[in-house]
Amino acid sequence: MDKFTIVFEKCEEGGYHAYMRENPGVQTEGETIQETMENFIDAFELFFRDELEGEIAKQSLDADRFEIEFALAQR
Repeated sequence: MDKFTIVFEKCEEGGYHAYMRENPGVQTEGETIQETMENFIDAFELFFRDELEGEIAKQSLDADRFEIEFALAQR
């Protein structure tokens, strides 16, 4: 199982910024830790949905079976 680290940082102007250490492209902000965490979950979901849809588009969807493998990459 892969492990991921989410970094939460307090912003000077107020609120929080969060990003995934393994993929800094997955990031968000919020006024509170709770809001930032909820926003991060949305950003994380969108990232994986985009990755998965891109991989599915490369496959022959009329095949009886296909596999999709992808990994988080440093950006």
